[in-house]
Amino acid sequence: MLIKLQVYLEKLLLALAVAILVAILLLVMADILARNLLGQPIRGVAEFLSQTLYLVVFLGLASAFRQGAFIRSDLIYRYSLGRRWKKGLELAHLTVTLAVFVLLTALTFQSLNASFMAGQRVGLPGYFSFPEWPFRLLTFLGTLLLASLAALRWVAMARRRGTEALP
Repeated sequence: MLIKLQVYLEKLLLALAVAILVAILLLVMADILARNLLGQPIRGVAEFLSQTLYLVVFLGLASAFRQGAFIRSDLIYRYSLGRRWKKGLELAHLTVTLAVFVLLTALTFQSLNASFMAGQRVGLPGYFSFPEWPFRLLTFLGTLLLASLAALRWVAMARRRGTEALP
């Protein structure tokens, strides 16, 4: 049940990332047209882009992890190492991934909390601004989902069921 919920949330966040990419594309095109045809840019485009470009990465992290699409060096795996060595290296890689994303999840939660409590806004007051916390919330959800997927895969590998234990 938990794995199905994670897969559903992963697909939802990935769909949101794609929607944001399309919004970025349309907004940049509209801004270019407005600058060239009307002589005036659209307010808030730069601010929106500054908040959404990194967000697309964080929303897609869990999907990339589950599909095994993280960038890593497979040079060691090319050599004929024993099954135990390969599993040990995979477990070490997964342990580092888990540690990094648990730390990143904690940091993004602190950032979300600070942004929400302080009422931080992005942009120029009186010109164009919007609250920062929704972007921080989505970043936190992306890192939390990836950390939970990594934890489940780590437990499965530690129990010697291998990486195929998860979807």
